Amino acid sequence: MRRIFLTLFFTIFVSISAFSATPHSRPYVLLVSFDGFRWDYPDRGITPNLTRMAEDGVRAITFEPAFPSKTFPNHYTIVTGLYPQNNGLINNRFFDYFTGKQYRVGDTISVRNAYWYKGEALWETAERQRVISASFFWPGSEVRLSYRHPTYFKKYDGSVPAIKRINGIIHWLQLPQNKRPHLLFLYFSDTDDYGHRYGPNGTKINEAIRFLDKQVGILRAKIDSIGMRDSVNIVLVSDHGMTQLRPDGKILLYKILKDSKVRIDGYGP
Repeated sequence: MRRIFLTLFFTIFVSISAFSATPHSRPYVLLVSFDGFRWDYPDRGITPNLTRMAEDGVRAITFEPAFPSKTFPNHYTIVTGLYPQNNGLINNRFFDYFTGKQYRVGDTISVRNAYWYKGEALWETAERQRVISASFFWPGSEVRLSYRHPTYFKKYDGSVPAIKRINGIIHWLQLPQNKRPHLLFLYFSDTDDYGHRYGPNGTKINEAIRFLDKQVGILRAKIDSIGMRDSVNIVLVSDHGMTQLRPDGKILLYKILKDSKVRIDGYGP
């Protein structure tokens, strides 16, 4: 198995280019995202599985996320190659002045509305070339238009445990050849959840880092167990990092602009 630990869009392009081969000879590409997984987390000495993955493949030290460095804008940038200003998702939550509509992560109606998503995602490109794709929670993959989402996709549910997500990927990889996806997407939010709650330093975030590292080991072992070690390429990416805020370093816009007519439709730094 060629295991790739990268945060570069170019590598994704190189992997996709191999899809011009015949269906039975095509490799499998699994794009995995660890939300909020800062570039230096693997250097803390608590990620043996990521270390082995990097030794088997390659690793990029850093990359620069698109602005704003938020979950949905950057995940959609990764799969479209477009900056947020062009891919339609300028934030996790925003208001469209011209239509009076609001996009908001967590709101199923807006998240599944194809109106917001511009450009062409990797799964759309793949499907147009008759390459079956599948997504387990990748942002933007559950739009309510049949030709704009993967053949197989899951509607986001943060309560679904990691092992069930991994088993979902393994299930798709064991489907009959004519139904099996060759381009797959997998998403985990643990380091983002813990980072926002406890910050990027200390023991709490290390718990999330260790947990995700363990999932890497489980995923690789399960792929090996179904005899696909040499045919699945794993590309592991993250959408952004995180830094510690000072208690006195916050500017609360809603307090400053409370008497104005400005609508503040966002949150976070």
